[in-house]
Amino acid sequence: MSPFRIVASLENSPVIEKLFALIDGDAGFAGLASAVGQVESLDGDDAKATRQMTAAILSDAALTAQLMRQANASGRAGESVSTVDKALAILGINKVKSLARSLDVIDDGARTFSKPQADQLHAEMVAAAFCGNFAAALTRTNAARLKVQESQVCGLVQSLGRLLACYYLYDDIARSHALQAEQNLSEDDAVTRTLGVSFTDIGAAVAKRWKYPDVLQKTLESSHEKVPSRPIASTLEWHQYCGRFARAVTDILFRQPEHQTKGNIASEIYLYRNMLHLKENDVAEMVDSVFKELEESLAEDSASCTPARARDILRKSSERVTDWLSPQDSLTKSSGKDVRKTRVEVIYQILRSVHDEFQFDMTLLCIPNGTSELVAISGVGRNANQIISRFRCSGAKQDVFRSVAAKSIGLYVGDVLDGPYAKFIPDWYGPLVGARSLYVMSLMQNGEPLGIVYGDFMERREVAPDGLDGDKMQQWRGALITALKPAGGKA
Repeated sequence: MSPFRIVASLENSPVIEKLFALIDGDAGFAGLASAVGQVESLDGDDAKATRQMTAAILSDAALTAQLMRQANASGRAGESVSTVDKALAILGINKVKSLARSLDVIDDGARTFSKPQADQLHAEMVAAAFCGNFAAALTRTNAARLKVQESQVCGLVQSLGRLLACYYLYDDIARSHALQAEQNLSEDDAVTRTLGVSFTDIGAAVAKRWKYPDVLQKTLESSHEKVPSRPIASTLEWHQYCGRFARAVTDILFRQPEHQTKGNIASEIYLYRNMLHLKENDVAEMVDSVFKELEESLAEDSASCTPARARDILRKSSERVTDWLSPQDSLTKSSGKDVRKTRVEVIYQILRSVHDEFQFDMTLLCIPNGTSELVAISGVGRNANQIISRFRCSGAKQDVFRSVAAKSIGLYVGDVLDGPYAKFIPDWYGPLVGARSLYVMSLMQNGEPLGIVYGDFMERREVAPDGLDGDKMQQWRGALITALKPAGGKA
């Protein structure tokens, strides 16, 4: 079956039909108030104004996608628009300004967003900008004769399905996150089970509906064929595979655990090495350079989401419950109550549920090591795997973590740098973890300390999340105690 027949059948999907209905009844959206503001404020139509407008549009994946839609629907015979420059030439600056003014902007609050939805959209915009800039850098370095801006647009639109789903179908996306935690699924599996289609499917169907040119439709196809091992044969192929490689690298950097980054990028480089003339050291330098430039440009625009923050948010929403422990660890032995799941699977499912329920940035499980030390053994969220091995409470000086572990309590600290608990935060905590607010809940059975659950927020939150002392948390606490110390056996 051809890819275009697959896309045609996807258009009959109930979710995609629903999405199209929502899109058709809405003016659309841009991601960043700064980009829209720059477009609206530019005067004149000279070369300098056009360059500034082009740069502003290319900083915003949603605005770029809308511009491609309008330009390709303009009706000019034989025109195929895949660059912002050409779209501006066809539509004219005044029409582009009018388009920008008509769009809902996430930053402006014209539409009511929940904080998780707004955070997710902002993070997706940052990841999309990285993808576009990385594709442009790759073309500039390895295929300088081709249109760099065309590659940048191919990179930007890789997020089309994600952005539209997060904007129009966020309730469904939230349900997919709950399913992901409940059944230990990957993000892709959870989204496909919830929506019936993947983010890539949505992007491909929308690109066809919006009459995007072949180069953009091809780079968005949901394709499982093997990447050819030969060099690029055409301009269309370069942009197609450059966009896909950029998406793969972006997903690894923004959605996968940090300890897997280097190996997974190396695998992608191996797949695309001949087609895109890739060398591992060159790609690593390019990634660092693009990250630095993006960080600087977002800081100049006073953007509400940095690349580091975007990675935290997207990793949290993309994580699968992962076994960080070795197969030899006692916690990997089967639970007496559920022979289908190992104890570590039970523990991680609970940790992930707690993590998602309260929107912590990182959640850890710590257990006693001897009589005077408390160590982290597992966790989910922000760089958890890097922190676990170094999160150790010991020594003569008392700290908040061991104090809570010795009592049957839960404690929320709104600011670790100020207030009555600041002096009980270990010296290593700031350099290693760096969170401003934290929660600690003891796990105790019959007076015996079994450990603590730790959750944190990188930004200060003076008020504790609702439900920390509620029934649901107490059920998770009981389940963790059972998993750590099953009836009739040692932990």
